[in-house]
Amino acid sequence: MNRSILKEAPQVLCQMLSPYFDDAQVEARLQQCLKSPELLERVIELANRHFLNVTLYYRLEALGLTAKLDPQLLDYMRTMADFMRDRNQQIKKQILWLAEFLENHELDPMLVMKGGATLFQELYPNHDCRFMSDIDLLLPVEDAKRAWSLLEQQGYQGYQTPEGFNAIDWDRCQHLSPLFRAGEAAAFEIHVKPLSRLSGNILDSSMLFESALKIEGEASPFLVMSPEHRVYHCFAHSELSHSGFRHNMLLLTQLDYFVRLVHKYQDQLDWQRFAERLDRGQKRAFFSYLYKAQQLFGAEFNIKLPAIAPLERSYQKSLESCFSAQFKGWRFMLGVHRLKDLFSKHGLQGIYDIEEGEGLLKYRIKRFWNLLGRYKNPYKFVSRVRAIF
Repeated sequence: MNRSILKEAPQVLCQMLSPYFDDAQVEARLQQCLKSPELLERVIELANRHFLNVTLYYRLEALGLTAKLDPQLLDYMRTMADFMRDRNQQIKKQILWLAEFLENHELDPMLVMKGGATLFQELYPNHDCRFMSDIDLLLPVEDAKRAWSLLEQQGYQGYQTPEGFNAIDWDRCQHLSPLFRAGEAAAFEIHVKPLSRLSGNILDSSMLFESALKIEGEASPFLVMSPEHRVYHCFAHSELSHSGFRHNMLLLTQLDYFVRLVHKYQDQLDWQRFAERLDRGQKRAFFSYLYKAQQLFGAEFNIKLPAIAPLERSYQKSLESCFSAQFKGWRFMLGVHRLKDLFSKHGLQGIYDIEEGEGLLKYRIKRFWNLLGRYKNPYKFVSRVRAIF
């Protein structure tokens, strides 16, 4: 694989997506791809890998450039756009249903986070663009407990047992296990904290609820974060909670979302005030993220970045992470953490009723055999573990 193409492809893709690039610049990048089949192949691979193919399709369609694409590629992109349209419409209906359901049971309005919020505000070329694996919502702890119980009564299922649910350490818990119901497009993931402990105290629930915006005009009202908090949450979620900065991972779906938020709400953002709330390590991650957005998307920030050399080194290291070898390494790292969570003290306490001071070995063995017992064929269990990586 041509290493120069590996570094060029993320730049070309991001520039074609960027709201900071005008029509002529986007067309020039497309012509660049059409002259180099290998570059075009890598750009499409990257768009697929980071769930940006539909966003790319709509950007090119809006500029009347889709006719320049190979008919087979264009048909694929249209098919993906149709799939995302249907799925996001179903997800929007789920959110509206849940808002009404919670209101009918006299719970305070939920705060819809991340991708779900984009379905009710104009941020992407249209509402079909943003891919989301689940519906993230934030509730106070007591409301979260009651909502979980009510949703279980409606046929939703999670992997936590009643004993495990009762043993949750709510001071340490960020979110409950996803709740699924057959036939629906996405699971509900109820959060009691907006970020994991890896993000420190950058944002807490009380801050988000105090400044939240109410979405009305639908069946029942619900909340979304203020523009300022959406921007800061996007950075912290990607670079701190998901360790993007620590592992030099370029998570383009999140960076694209971040850039669109910045472009739309730039006048409402106080970068200096936010930077002052970060510790030394968090500031390094923050300025590195701004630099990557600047280099890839041409984003503009009204804050002075520190010395460029360290930022450039971090940026260059992250470019090739978008593709297979490095991406597999990242998946392996996440897989290790997932396995550790399955057998950690905290993970076991979420499933079993463990008394204080009691040994964990027998529960780890029990957990292993319970997992193994889900598969009649042991080879399927091995395949499932390998799939984590």
